Amino acid sequence: MKTKSKILALSVLVGVFFISRQYMDFASRSSKLSPAKEDADLSAKSQKMTDKTKAVPASTSVSKSAQSLLENCRRILSLTGGDRKQQIDAFLAGLESEADWLAVQKCISEAAEAGNEFSYAWTAYWKQLSTKNCALAVAWLNDLPVNHRWYCEAAEEVVEAWAGKAPTEAQQWLDKNQAIPDEYVTLIVKKLIRGYANYDPVQAATYASKIFQPNEIDFRNVTFDISKAVFVRNGEEGLRAWFDAIPTEFRRQYFGSVGNRLGSKDTALQRKWLEDQVASPFRDNKAYDNYIKTSAETDPKSALEFALSIPPHVSDGTSVSVGTAVESWLRRGSMGLQDYLKAMPESSSKEAISRELAEQSKTGKSFAIRRAAEQAASALVVPR
Repeated sequence: MKTKSKILALSVLVGVFFISRQYMDFASRSSKLSPAKEDADLSAKSQKMTDKTKAVPASTSVSKSAQSLLENCRRILSLTGGDRKQQIDAFLAGLESEADWLAVQKCISEAAEAGNEFSYAWTAYWKQLSTKNCALAVAWLNDLPVNHRWYCEAAEEVVEAWAGKAPTEAQQWLDKNQAIPDEYVTLIVKKLIRGYANYDPVQAATYASKIFQPNEIDFRNVTFDISKAVFVRNGEEGLRAWFDAIPTEFRRQYFGSVGNRLGSKDTALQRKWLEDQVASPFRDNKAYDNYIKTSAETDPKSALEFALSIPPHVSDGTSVSVGTAVESWLRRGSMGLQDYLKAMPESSSKEAISRELAEQSKTGKSFAIRRAAEQAASALVVPR
């Protein structure tokens, strides 16, 4: 209910979204980031499709071609082999006419009503139909009862495709459909944002930030989808441009997503991004901590030195934690860290490590870590 109320509160905004100067700069740098807008009114088209479908009288007999189609559909649905999904996809890809699509929809529905599990076939059906003829998919979705066993799966696929072509219409449709159960709304909204990301990733990010709170798992899921759409299409440069174009009030929320997306390809790219952003007011220290935690698993010395090299946050003065790197090093024993500290000149960095060792010796997660912290700290004792 909370998500739905947020969507309703935004319904007056979705039609009139201001384009900031940052977005204009972004657009000039990366014209490929937002594909050409589709002006066609899918809602009007879908209504015509609905009227057309209802106007066609039911046939009193089944043609041989229709009978063959149904037999092939039932055969495909009955498959149990490892290539079942591929065969379902290939079968659906061969459908052309509206009559064939409608017949297959009924075939899958009947199989589901019989108690069989054909959720993949159902989802694949709506995905391919939405890709081939989005207006028709919208029309048929409007005729599908919301209490249908797999209504949500159908709505997710249709709305994702729809938002990739006309996101404002898709949002307005969702706003108006109060009959959709609350437990479906969030699932459908996440697919809407995924489709929106293929249309305009900057506006998709803004919409997501107005719907979800930054600490929600759903927000992390949609930021993953948006950054992926940008990175796949435009690479590192496009990802950086997308981040720079996000309105300043939301930009910090996407900082970690950029770093994680770059790290999924190459941790060197992730590190370069983090180093470039140390003086940014939109910097999120959590992104640095996550990188340090990952890199410390293979090279705790490098991770510790990286942590020590990051200056305090330009806005709030907070620092990146060295604790993760120190703890990872202590898991390997104390000798390496002891030698490192003995060779290290007196400095604020050495003091930071000393404080962390004192903390680990008291609150370390295991006896071995606490003992290793005490031993490593002995390197800080100046002999008399």
